[in-house]
Amino acid sequence: MSVVPHPRVTTVPIASHWAWLGGGFVVAFATPFLLADLLEIHRDVFYGLYAIVVLGLFGLWARSTGYELRAAVRRRWPLAVGLGAVCAGVMALVVVRTEDATARPDGVELAGAVLWRGVVYGISDGLLLSVFPILVVFAALAGSTLNDRAAGKVVIGAIALMASLAMTAVYHLGYSDFRSDKVARPLAGDVLWSVPTLVTLNPIGAPIAHVGLHVSAVLHSYDTETFLPPHVSAPPVSTTAPGASLRVLNGLVSGPGRIAPGATAYVSSPDGTWSGAAGLADVATREAMQPDARMRLESVSKIWTGAVVLRLAQDGRLRPSDTVERWLPGLLPYGDRITIAQLLTHTSGLIDNNDMAARPAAFIARVGDPALRAQLTRVATRARTDRAIEYSPRLWVELAGWQPLRSTPGTTYHYSNIGFEILGLIAARAAGLDLPSLYRDVIIEPLALESAAYDPQGPISGPHARGYLVAQSPAPLTDATDWHGGIGAEGGIVANAAETGRFLSALMQGEVLDADWIARMKAGLFWTAPELGACGGAFGHSGGGAGFKTDVLVSADGKRVAVLLMNGRAGSTGDNRAHRAIWQLYCAG
Repeated sequence: MSVVPHPRVTTVPIASHWAWLGGGFVVAFATPFLLADLLEIHRDVFYGLYAIVVLGLFGLWARSTGYELRAAVRRRWPLAVGLGAVCAGVMALVVVRTEDATARPDGVELAGAVLWRGVVYGISDGLLLSVFPILVVFAALAGSTLNDRAAGKVVIGAIALMASLAMTAVYHLGYSDFRSDKVARPLAGDVLWSVPTLVTLNPIGAPIAHVGLHVSAVLHSYDTETFLPPHVSAPPVSTTAPGASLRVLNGLVSGPGRIAPGATAYVSSPDGTWSGAAGLADVATREAMQPDARMRLESVSKIWTGAVVLRLAQDGRLRPSDTVERWLPGLLPYGDRITIAQLLTHTSGLIDNNDMAARPAAFIARVGDPALRAQLTRVATRARTDRAIEYSPRLWVELAGWQPLRSTPGTTYHYSNIGFEILGLIAARAAGLDLPSLYRDVIIEPLALESAAYDPQGPISGPHARGYLVAQSPAPLTDATDWHGGIGAEGGIVANAAETGRFLSALMQGEVLDADWIARMKAGLFWTAPELGACGGAFGHSGGGAGFKTDVLVSADGKRVAVLLMNGRAGSTGDNRAHRAIWQLYCAG
């Protein structure tokens, strides 16, 4: 590493610089801890307050120590800009490779998000995590004898990098989500994004790298919590159910932080079971939510579909190693490259319908079949004005077949709803039955589930809660119960919380699958949740549509389970709150 001499600074006691560095560590931890963990303020408000705090800290340090910022900004600026741009490109690649693409707004809203969440937050992050600790260390040691030798300058650079790593660690530990080995990820990133400033001692290099990281997160994965804080995670353990559980539900449906009109929950543990409800099942009629209210399970339905497919495998009707081409010849243009096992574990390389939903015209344009292209265009055009439109999920599959694979099958995880639509088609072909019959024969009737049904599109049959799109206050709620076009095996199950919990416990306890096949589900279909104090570890899944949100956690032995159903969806902020709530329910059981 080539380290340049430090710009001239006004002589101040060395201890003053170290005191400022110590103060920076306090600010770095306290800001996310107070604003995100304790107060849970809206993320866009967080970015503004964060920027004010960081710029204030940096400006006060420079003013009090006489640091010549103008000279520093001019120092090797072409190299600083170039290195920053290279690092920004690398960080953008990291985002694209590690985060699923999500839908995002258009026009002015997107431009505002890029500027606020990408540029403003990126500059603030770069200043606090890299520029401030690096420049403070070099300023503190500017008069040291280490500056007399090249090797000594490298030592100073190493100390500065260690200070930057420490600042990054302290900042991320301010979020509960990073109080684990997850903190290793930003530390690895810090080694890269600090390079432009570390090499040139120009304060503009690292912020450029950070801006590249956060702008790419906005454009590629708009709802990400990984690269766009506030990061939220599992809450402290609660031990006073059912009172604590009911308070959790009330907090989700009332007050300024409301994320749904109503919610139900089911919690079961060796100490007993609890079911509860809060809020409204129907906003128009003011009907109260009941504990047995039926709602769409959304992507939690994938657990049901996975169980059906693996039950067919257990019975010898198909094999996980079978290819899509084996069961559905000509459906996809990839020959024998994609297997059932890859579809189950989201490693098929197939694109997801959420990847295409934001800009359908661009993906439809790739379709070489004129008749199919015309049909897709008609559906997409109508869907813009009629969100309750119903159409076959096979259209998503056929559209996906004209898109390039995201990755080589079997190599990379990429969540794909379309993969589960294909699994539904394969299961029906292998069993010689339609999907409603398969769910009924494998799960619903053997477990005596009365609320559960395969009801994928349009109005929900039988009693149910209405589902709502929850916009930012004071915008009204929008009834989105019937907004479920193109859904099949990926998210078509409707059930209540208690019977969803009954299914999960029965699955883990061998009532649906034998032990070997349960292990396959644990290894690929569920996401694994780390241990949380006395609660232990868990397997989980979540689901969300336009008007419903579902989260579940279940222990490996099925003896502890928590289910949260909400008849509202409030974007990433609401999803984060739901994630915290399911942990509270699981730990309160």
